[in-house]
Amino acid sequence: MSLKIVLALVGAASLASLALGYYLRFIIALGKRRSIEIDLKQMMLQAKNQEKNIIDEAEKKAEEILNIAKFDIREKEVTVKKNE
Repeated sequence: MSLKIVLALVGAASLASLALGYYLRFIIALGKRRSIEIDLKQMMLQAKNQEKNIIDEAEKKAEEILNIAKFDIREKEVTVKKNE
């Protein structure tokens, strides 16, 4: 074989392997991106669930405090009426 043919074959093989490498790198990057997007969606769902739980707890505590305050007001009204 002549040197030109060998060099052409080596160059073609180099270009083919370079193209294959970039293609594989692109495929791997897409896979990682999708994985990160899935992780972010899961984190968002967890955050929304935590938000809902915190709001529910706050509403329960507020209702308890309100009930206690109403009970105290009733007791004081009864005491005031007795004193009158």
